[in-house]
Amino acid sequence: MELKKAERALALMSIPLLAYLLFSWIRIIFLFPVNPDGGCYLSVTERLSDGLRPYVDISMNYPPVSYYYYLIFRELIGGGDIIYRFALLTIEAASSFVLALITKRLFKSTVVSVFSGILFLFFYLAYDGPWFVMEPFVNLFSLAAVFFLLNSSKAGALASGACLLLSVMSKQYGVLVLPSLLLLIFRKQDGFDVKTGLLRGLLLCGGFLLTALVMFQLLHIDVAIFISKISGHGYEKEGILKMLSALFSTRGLWFIVVLILPVVVLLRKFDFNLFIFTFLCLCHTAPLYVRTYPHYFQLLLPYGIILLIYAAVKFFFEETSTGNFKKVTAAALILTLTGPAAAALYVPARYAMSFKDKREIAVTAQKINTVVGQRSAALVINEPQFWYLCNLYPPTHEEGYHVVYKSGDYGNPFKYNMADIPFVLWFDGDTIALDDPQLTGYLMLTHKKTAVLHFHGGKRTVEIWDRK
Repeated sequence: MELKKAERALALMSIPLLAYLLFSWIRIIFLFPVNPDGGCYLSVTERLSDGLRPYVDISMNYPPVSYYYYLIFRELIGGGDIIYRFALLTIEAASSFVLALITKRLFKSTVVSVFSGILFLFFYLAYDGPWFVMEPFVNLFSLAAVFFLLNSSKAGALASGACLLLSVMSKQYGVLVLPSLLLLIFRKQDGFDVKTGLLRGLLLCGGFLLTALVMFQLLHIDVAIFISKISGHGYEKEGILKMLSALFSTRGLWFIVVLILPVVVLLRKFDFNLFIFTFLCLCHTAPLYVRTYPHYFQLLLPYGIILLIYAAVKFFFEETSTGNFKKVTAAALILTLTGPAAAALYVPARYAMSFKDKREIAVTAQKINTVVGQRSAALVINEPQFWYLCNLYPPTHEEGYHVVYKSGDYGNPFKYNMADIPFVLWFDGDTIALDDPQLTGYLMLTHKKTAVLHFHGGKRTVEIWDRK
């Protein structure tokens, strides 16, 4: 297939993909409910708007960029999950734009660059793209850091350092781009320049430190408190076997294929850009060792798209492979991309009746507020979106939460200081094994009174009454 014909084909494919994205985004913005973790993040944004201090008055185990990004929208436009969802999709669109800039620089084709950005947003749907998570922020700033270093200017190194800081301050996984940046700073056209690389390295560090200084001063964040709050609260690791299982699943197998194909090319002829983006993709598999959440695959996605384009160019438009190898490569890519493509198509369809689901959740939140008033301090277990939906204050470790049941005192299972509490909202009571089988349902417990949340057949309808 000639390159011009391939570009025309990509242009034609872009039209239905873009139309489907617009259709999906409208549904996502207006119909999708708030995901559990997203409710926790948005609740923190609401509390920051109230003037509470980050990491002091509010318990936060993540860096602050995403919280304050949503806060800007809240202050300028107003709150609400529709506005926040639009803000999230804006970040994803910005990441797509930066990816398109990178592919334009690498492949010298406007059509390829536009298609790569659209394809990136399409596959985002398959990896928790509609949900409020922090990985889109990491992607945006990590991609920007890489883009600025693809040219050899000193200003680019300074800007890259600033973007690196913003990536790390979006989520700790932002540091995964650093090894590749340290290689890129020595790159100069078709060779390497150690002297210029060292200077660019100093500028990168300067941009990082200067941006950190401005951010911590502007947000009034105490560095020591910040470090103590975001360290030591990690997950128990999934391990290498579950990581490999996730990579070889339907959602991850195409990453394996696009990581293997560059090795075939690099063994024949070294290509620095191909090596860098292969290395970037490989580095961003690390979070899967900790957890195999779908949105952790978002971190691999932009680099996987670039490697996919590299594979198409090297194996189909350059004389680097035989006819049989081309057929095998094409079959492998098509088969492995079927899984995430189907998921991307399924997600908006899955929520074709999302308005009903979203409405039921809203009714549940309203009924909870008949017992637990808005702006009450409460510990919400397993369904943290109700912090946001019910407009409740998340607890700090200093406030103290102590869970007590009539079947026994279960002490302090959530690592809060022992103290009386206003409310605990506990969804799914078997989080902790209880001796009393009557208390293994959905309970809301307080030291003042107890209210029972009764869910009918797993539906999100609720009846609340007091038991004094």
